[in-house]
Amino acid sequence: MKCAYIDCNILLDFLLQREPYAYAAGKLIELTEQQKVKSYLSPLTLATTHYLLGRYANKKLADAFVGDAIGVFQFIDMTALSTKQAIAHRYKDFEDDLHYYTALAGSMDYMVTRNKKDFKNEGLQLVTAEELVLIIEHQ
Repeated sequence: MKCAYIDCNILLDFLLQREPYAYAAGKLIELTEQQKVKSYLSPLTLATTHYLLGRYANKKLADAFVGDAIGVFQFIDMTALSTKQAIAHRYKDFEDDLHYYTALAGSMDYMVTRNKKDFKNEGLQLVTAEELVLIIEHQ
């Protein structure tokens, strides 16, 4: 089974029903629940999503997301090594660099993001939610 690291914007697209991205994000979560792909979050992804949901929606939704995420997603550790790599090899945004090096250290097959241009394209296959849904459904 393929492993995918999920960026915050994918979760927010689904949870905040941001069009035109919400359907593909929801479909990816559905495929995760059906165990057709292993989707991973880091503590940073969980915390950032919780914070942004509380800010742009409400705390009740943010808290419910954290509780639900434990049953749906796998979790990947952020290590000192991936943090040091993000610092040493800055690309555009430190938070994105942390996500990238965490996914790389976790040997993810894919990194799922809506903002592929914000990440290095070395060692990880960067895909949108829509692209990964198509890949999984055509296996």
